[in-house]
Amino acid sequence: MKDARQRSDQGRYRPHSLGALMARYAWLSLAVAMTGCASLGLDPDISDAVRIERIDSPQARIASVQVRDHGGQLAVSGRLQKRYRGRSPIAGHLHIEAIAQDGTVLGQAVTSYQRLSPKLGISEFTQRLAVAPDQARSVRVIHHHRDDIAPHSGQSSSSGSSGKAKRLSAKA
Repeated sequence: MKDARQRSDQGRYRPHSLGALMARYAWLSLAVAMTGCASLGLDPDISDAVRIERIDSPQARIASVQVRDHGGQLAVSGRLQKRYRGRSPIAGHLHIEAIAQDGTVLGQAVTSYQRLSPKLGISEFTQRLAVAPDQARSVRVIHHHRDDIAPHSGQSSSSGSSGKAKRLSAKA
């Protein structure tokens, strides 16, 4: 035991010395910096350049939306949050539209979402649109609670029409 203390007193290696702590900090900083450089390959976030419009439903709220440039296409992702408690999944689907400066719809898609956890009431979605990111001026994300309503037309989809969908189209 005395020999070990003598070695540490001679200045060989003290695990709690200031020099050893600074060396560990330097290695840790280098490792963090290297992983930061590796993450530069991510798609650039263009959410600030594109106006994002969220249209919620009475059952769910679109909590967040990110728009990225993914190889010349728009990649839209985000989270949907349930308005009411309960373990049931959020019913419905999302309509995502890329809109030009003059108001024309450049691209649109219907997408579903995946629950993160039954307890949380939060779901995530991701959808790519075949639209050049520099052409889109805004992205509209719409949650439809019912699966039988088409985007903004109020008409029922071709997969089946119900009397309720027809009533909804008459109101629109």
